[in-house]
Amino acid sequence: MDPHEITRCRCEWSTARSPSPPALGGALALNRLATTLRSWRRYPAPELIRLYHQRWEIETAYLELKSTLLGGRVLRARTPAGVAQEVYAPLTCYQVLRIAITDAIEAAGDIDPGRGSFTVALNAARDLLTQAANVIVGTVIDLTGAIGRRVLGTFCPTGACASAPGS
Repeated sequence: MDPHEITRCRCEWSTARSPSPPALGGALALNRLATTLRSWRRYPAPELIRLYHQRWEIETAYLELKSTLLGGRVLRARTPAGVAQEVYAPLTCYQVLRIAITDAIEAAGDIDPGRGSFTVALNAARDLLTQAANVIVGTVIDLTGAIGRRVLGTFCPTGACASAPGS
């Protein structure tokens, strides 16, 4: 058997395509996964599905970094120190925004963390920086903050932020 031959694996699952569950009129999407992994005992379908979702969460994070934070720009530095600075700066911004989203959602309570929009948080941070708004606030520490309040005001449909570019 050719090592590059794709063995058909019947791995199907349904996911909600709208915020409401199918029982309330929401739509379902049928997903299929093709793989070269031949042993269903060694690679059970539920584990492949879980890994597939994890992969797309990572892909979405890379997309957020590349297209949203970097705006499609390429690295310009010509020294190792310059490259490190150009790489760590967007990673730091990304982490700060993800912390702001997480803090806001945890403070709000029973909300799926995947519904917090990265794009909303990024635009809120850009607005605050360009307006110099809320740069120095009183001594009260507000974990939700202005970015978090904007994220909480604009949720993605269930599961949409994890799979939709630009969310």
